[in-house]
Amino acid sequence: MGDRSVASDRQNRWQNHGVIGAVCVFLLALVVAAVLAKVLQYNKVHIHDWDTGIYFNVAWNIFEGDGFYSDVLRRNHLGEHFSPITALFAPLFLISSSPVWLLAVQGLAVGATYVVLYFIAGKILRDATIPHARLVALTLPLAAYLYRPMTNALMFEFHPSTLATPFLAGAVLALLYRRNMALWVLVALLLSMKENAALAILGLAIYAGLVQNRQRLFLALLGTAAVSAALIFGVIMPFFQSEEWHHYTRLGPLSLLRQKADYVFLLLKGLAFLPLVAWRCGACVLPLLALNLSVSYELQFSITHHYDDLASVFLLIAAMHGFAIIVQMVRSHLSGWRLRAAVSYFALVSTVLFYPEARSPHPRLQIDWQSKHGQWIHEALAPYRALPDTIGMAATQPIGPYVSARRRYIPLNSKRLHHLNTFVPGDLILTSPVRGSQEFTEIFARPEVSTWFRKVHEDPVLIVYKVVVRPEFPLPERTE
Repeated sequence: MGDRSVASDRQNRWQNHGVIGAVCVFLLALVVAAVLAKVLQYNKVHIHDWDTGIYFNVAWNIFEGDGFYSDVLRRNHLGEHFSPITALFAPLFLISSSPVWLLAVQGLAVGATYVVLYFIAGKILRDATIPHARLVALTLPLAAYLYRPMTNALMFEFHPSTLATPFLAGAVLALLYRRNMALWVLVALLLSMKENAALAILGLAIYAGLVQNRQRLFLALLGTAAVSAALIFGVIMPFFQSEEWHHYTRLGPLSLLRQKADYVFLLLKGLAFLPLVAWRCGACVLPLLALNLSVSYELQFSITHHYDDLASVFLLIAAMHGFAIIVQMVRSHLSGWRLRAAVSYFALVSTVLFYPEARSPHPRLQIDWQSKHGQWIHEALAPYRALPDTIGMAATQPIGPYVSARRRYIPLNSKRLHHLNTFVPGDLILTSPVRGSQEFTEIFARPEVSTWFRKVHEDPVLIVYKVVVRPEFPLPERTE
């Protein structure tokens, strides 16, 4: 009997190690997939001055000692978005001045979110005494990997709010384990990401109050959210603003109500409506959701951009709570084959609801390391990227992030050509025929303009003009 017991214990240990190893491999694969998706985005030249180029240029200006000034926006970026976390990218430019840093870290952040969500799911399932919690918990990071709002946030341009997703998930994990010190450290980090972090902290307060019934912590987090919002919007950002914050013009809570209803429906359908089952946890997303519903800017409630990155974390966690509630309910009323049939039916219905809304960062399950045009553009840009950063450059949207790490950079815009009037002979203007900038070929061919520039390079993917005479584009008419 003793030998059998020892053998059984040894077998259980090996099985346990095997499960842990399989979980680690699965989570690592998700992290690698997220990072690889962003590196491919860089290689294929699928980024733009808006928004990746803005943050890359700001980080480079910080590296050069120019603070948070944005050459793309032509003003201090802290007055546009409160994202001091951007400064942490500056030291990376000691290695290489490339926007791939920002994109890879964005992918790593989302990949880390998958991992933290796994541990959150494990805690929720164990607390609910769900069998095989360690393996069942893998459904949450897999759902996050396929959840369209989260995937679209990952595959959109770089934005620091997406960097906040693992910190928000970590804060929920700290709440679950009642680690208050870790919670407050993560809250402080959240506030460095973007101004809407105050709404995420309000969501944490709701979780502490409604889900955990921790009223003191609820009040502390509520106060933190209110004070931080007042300081960011009332003091810090206005200090750096040189004009009225244009985001206020987007307000329109009663506009486009049909589209907003569809938006909320798709957010919930993508998770088989499970957040509604755990309504207390689902309430945590309301502050972030209310922000998106308060505007008339349609892209903010289209699930195509980054606006749902933080909301997705709360929704995914609420879905896991809802899953645990349903499984507990079924187990308390059924057993044997009836239990298995009910669970199978529940899994089938959830899949039918979830699958049509799913989207992977690698939709065709094949990796094209560089598109043909992307590879050609990189090769054509290489000699110009290597030029001294004292040479001014202007570039069209897709090319901008690859050349904006220099002391004088201007995003090429047909409505703001007067910005080129600051250029001096020897400066360069880069456009790409394969990335939607044909209009500039016509502009630079005009008789009154052609004398200011000389075409020095032309191939199927890149056209370069050199300034020979300082441009004199007319200033735009001022409107009262």
